[in-house]
Amino acid sequence: PLITSGNGLLRYCLDDCLRVTGFIEQIPCFEFQGRRFGVDLVGEKLAPETAQQLLSQLNETESKAISLLAIDTQQQVKPFYCVLFEGEIHHSINDEYIDSILRQNFHYELARNLGQLDQPQIRQANNGWNAYKKLVMFDGIIEGNIKPEPLKKVTLNSLEQL
Repeated sequence: PLITSGNGLLRYCLDDCLRVTGFIEQIPCFEFQGRRFGVDLVGEKLAPETAQQLLSQLNETESKAISLLAIDTQQQVKPFYCVLFEGEIHHSINDEYIDSILRQNFHYELARNLGQLDQPQIRQANNGWNAYKKLVMFDGIIEGNIKPEPLKKVTLNSLEQL
């Protein structure tokens, strides 16, 4: 969103995702959905740097982790995280291993302990970049605007299309 103010500031780009929930006359009412450059499914506040550390640790096993996906289930089931891998996955990597690494983040661990987040999952694709592009395009991103991100929020519906 962009804000215009009366003090001469013409536009200010916020790093928030907002949803218009209605209007008061012609003024939109917003609901905060989360940060654009971090993920907050249930209050766990994961940053791209946290995801990059996870991916780096996973890639030390000779696996090729592409991205950590935050799966917005739109309250169909508990939200969860999913790591997208390209090719073979090292035998030592499983859901519990990924969960143990993510639990090093205090807010993630709290959300897991409170039962707000489900166990992380793993998805494997032969071509990780194409799979990643498909995922984000299912959520409406134009192919030319897609860039690889260590942490990306996608819908459960998009993940199921993979």
